[in-house]
Amino acid sequence: SGGNNISAIVPLAGGKVLAAGAISHIRGTSVPANLVRLNADGSVDTTFNSGGAGANGTIYAAVVLSDGRIAIAGSFTTYNGTARNRIAVLSASGVMDAAFNPSTGGLNSTGYVLVVLPGGRLLVGGAFTTVNGVVRNRAAVLNFNGSLDASFDARIGANSTVYCAAAQADGKVLLGGA
Repeated sequence: SGGNNISAIVPLAGGKVLAAGAISHIRGTSVPANLVRLNADGSVDTTFNSGGAGANGTIYAAVVLSDGRIAIAGSFTTYNGTARNRIAVLSASGVMDAAFNPSTGGLNSTGYVLVVLPGGRLLVGGAFTTVNGVVRNRAAVLNFNGSLDASFDARIGANSTVYCAAAQADGKVLLGGA
């Protein structure tokens, strides 16, 4: 309501839903993190809490990892005041997971898509040209801890923004966008 933008919806167990975007209020409830978990009846799940201000910009993508943690990407540069350039991982309850630390810079521009790959790796696509200071034109794979997976080398990459991606059963990835 009131100019909110929802960019990602993720179905969760028990009929709950995770919604992300540029969200300030849902059904009259303040949403400071630009991320909210809704109960099956559409009410805000108040047990989901970022532990602070949350993301300082729009969240465009969200996925649930195999261990229940939540990965987010977008235009934000901090999460709860801690530098997390456009990508972060949260606990299942919404608190930032410090173990996922793209310590050398994260994404240098907006992340629009996340795909969970086998082994807990995370494919990210977007408008960026570097990840953790290394050239990765608009597509990269990160390891469980936020470090760059050097085995996925998309240095040439896409010539414009990646807005969607999918993983194939054979391990290859598909990218789509501008």
